[in-house]
Amino acid sequence: MYLYPIVLFLVKDFSIYVTHYLLHRNRYLWEFHKVHHSADTMNPFTLYRMHPVEMILQNLQGFLAFVLVTGVFYYCNNTVLVRATILGVNAFSFVFFVAGANLRHSHVPLRYPKLLEHVFMSPYQHQMHHDKKGKFCHSNYGSRLALWDFMFGTLHTSDELPLEKRQFGLPGKGLFLANNLWGNLVSPFWGCLKLIKRQFSA
Repeated sequence: MYLYPIVLFLVKDFSIYVTHYLLHRNRYLWEFHKVHHSADTMNPFTLYRMHPVEMILQNLQGFLAFVLVTGVFYYCNNTVLVRATILGVNAFSFVFFVAGANLRHSHVPLRYPKLLEHVFMSPYQHQMHHDKKGKFCHSNYGSRLALWDFMFGTLHTSDELPLEKRQFGLPGKGLFLANNLWGNLVSPFWGCLKLIKRQFSA
């Protein structure tokens, strides 16, 4: 039962990586994820700059990961499961917040030593993920752990992008409509229609 919170953390973090990877690599999902990346300045509220469709997907993957792990542990152990918390917050999340995880969507360039950035995602590594250059934008998909990126070849460490060259925003073709509330809500659907039209006319 003490293994449960560790496995739950690992499975949830991996499911975030997989979902985030698909949001970037699937052309239709990318149209919705573009809304998050369209911010050209970073602040803690950028975390919530998300299209409702993506919000549903993110909540669904978290729910499925929780149900899968909890169901397996209940079935195998038939006992009370222990939740590892600090002040009512998941213990692992608490440690990452103390280590600066809440600075990921900010302009504060907090880095970790290079070796550590192969295991844990530093705030600066996630800021690189919001860079206009596709090389960095389409990488560093991990949430708490950089381990998944390291394992699957999508990792970039903070020493690869000097601070003075960092520039937030969308790489390549931006949103199809204005970068405002209405444009952010409608643009992904417009982009998907264009993709479908292009596919059938090819």
